[in-house]
Amino acid sequence: MKLEHFFSIAVRQPQFNIDYFIKAVGLTDKINKNGAINKLIKLNGADHPIVSIAKRQNLLRELREIINHNMMPYNPYYYTKEINTSSKADRKYGAEEKLLELALVVATGKPYMKLEQENFIPNVQTLRDLGTKQKPKSEHFTSILNDHTRDRIKSYKKTQAPVKPKKKSFFPGLFKKAA
Repeated sequence: MKLEHFFSIAVRQPQFNIDYFIKAVGLTDKINKNGAINKLIKLNGADHPIVSIAKRQNLLRELREIINHNMMPYNPYYYTKEINTSSKADRKYGAEEKLLELALVVATGKPYMKLEQENFIPNVQTLRDLGTKQKPKSEHFTSILNDHTRDRIKSYKKTQAPVKPKKKSFFPGLFKKAA
């Protein structure tokens, strides 16, 4: 997968659809063949929220390497200037923007338009400048995903935990009256 591929992805969809983004990135086969996802689909059905979370986790994992590459610094004039799509620099910057937008949408599970309305922080500008030797950019997205899915995963695990049968107490037998 190359960075230039992201230049043409339509991230700003009116609704969040993880399957659309997986297909747009070209990872449908790889993610659909994932054993954990297939097991969750068999247990809960393809439309269950836990399946969507697992797909989001896998997509971010697949994008990790490309997210962590060195990006161009933030350009406040990129969207106000006349963009030359034949310029390598403009195409690279545009592809990086789409990649960051996609990763943010996948991490939050919300459409990009909703994130803009909420003034979601960290935004793409902030995320572009993040990424150090101590913590790569992909870890920021994983952290956002974990924050947005933690409660759902916990409640799912509670419903899936096997119920242990209650052991009969031996105390009632001690206090039975002898006949």
